[in-house]
Amino acid sequence: CSAPPPRSKTTASRRTFPSSMLGVAGTMYWRLELSFSKPPPIGSWGRLIALIKDLSSFNTIIEHRDMIANKLMKTHVIQEYIDIPNRDIRTLVVGDEVLAAMFRYRRDGDWRTNVARGGVPVMAYLNEELKEISLKAAEAIGGEILSVDVFEMGDGTYLVNEINGCPEFKGFIQATGVDVASKIINYLLKTARG
Repeated sequence: CSAPPPRSKTTASRRTFPSSMLGVAGTMYWRLELSFSKPPPIGSWGRLIALIKDLSSFNTIIEHRDMIANKLMKTHVIQEYIDIPNRDIRTLVVGDEVLAAMFRYRRDGDWRTNVARGGVPVMAYLNEELKEISLKAAEAIGGEILSVDVFEMGDGTYLVNEINGCPEFKGFIQATGVDVASKIINYLLKTARG
């Protein structure tokens, strides 16, 4: 089972790399003719993530983020944009159990699939490969309760896009019918009792 994440680079401006390195990174993406997304290292619901298609937009986003007082907003994540169909897959892991899977269909006119941004949750078939990918993702970060966002690639493989350590699950319940809150409570009680 192999589901690598999209290629990404993280830099902390004014800390590790000079800001001029960000310009070099942006220029390299244009030379490779790649679009990319720039998510903040914190946040939820697809907020503050930008799809960047030209160098001017890139520079504007960096300038805006640098004006935000929160130091975490000065950490710049540059991630290759993967052009997927109009959906992704989210699984939810609690302990060593993958509860279910759902598709998140993006709304018209948006490139994000977040349910909080209007994405539509629909139950998906949870196959063995998705289970394995999800459990390996949880193991990789030492997570016990998390969601794993996965892209379906054109060649039939999967690509892990994101692991969420604090997932919301209203849309997940709507799509799958799984009582996520009870699963989490039971897991925590079992873990606390040893």
